Amino acid sequence: MESNKLIAEFMGLETPNGIYFEYLTKDGERSKLTHFILLEYHLSWDWLMPVVDKIECTPIDNDDNSDNFFNVMIEVFECNINGGDICICENGHTKREATYKAVVEFINEYNRTDER
Repeated sequence: MESNKLIAEFMGLETPNGIYFEYLTKDGERSKLTHFILLEYHLSWDWLMPVVDKIECTPIDNDDNSDNFFNVMIEVFECNINGGDICICENGHTKREATYKAVVEFINEYNRTDER
């Protein structure tokens, strides 16, 4: 899934074709592939919640240099992510689906504003 690849890249994972590869390291350099893991952000809170944590630890680029961070609110069938110029509100059939959709939309918007 393209959205899972987008999330993985936001999380700093190497993801050719939407698959997370892990490498054996030797003296700080990657030497060979040990295994791969299919990305499951859309299926599991265990995958999705670290992304929410990263979003909440991401500083908002303000002109006043204050330490503000994005806020994620997960409610029944709805997820809101707010901060700076970004205001995301997504609904879903479940909390996880709404959160997943909001995270994807946030990353797309964050990447657009980060390019400015």
